[in-house]
Amino acid sequence: MATVDDLIATICPSLDINVNKDIYVEIATSSLNELYFGTQYNYAIALKAAHVFTIDNDPARTNGMAGLVTGRQEGRNSMRYWNSVSDGSASDLNMTHYGQRLKALMKVCRGGALIGNPEVEM
Repeated sequence: MATVDDLIATICPSLDINVNKDIYVEIATSSLNELYFGTQYNYAIALKAAHVFTIDNDPARTNGMAGLVTGRQEGRNSMRYWNSVSDGSASDLNMTHYGQRLKALMKVCRGGALIGNPEVEM
């Protein structure tokens, strides 16, 4: 089984070289349950760490802005965010492809079947 570090190096090289990588791994670890993910626990940690890192390091998100970016404009600077809570506590996972992959993994781990590409929102 691949380690969290190996998985991060593969799926998110920019996090792998970041000096705060261990902090992002710690954040991810504290929010995930090993019993729930079973053998996919390391992958879940890597996805969650990459998700949080990506959101935190998005230059378009200044001053704590949150939500899914639904539009941008350069002339006169405009940015639109959609922040739906329809998925409850997991709604922010839609904001990055890492989060979307984690949501797909969560469906598999709770007994669902995953057919096709795990990067596609189900």
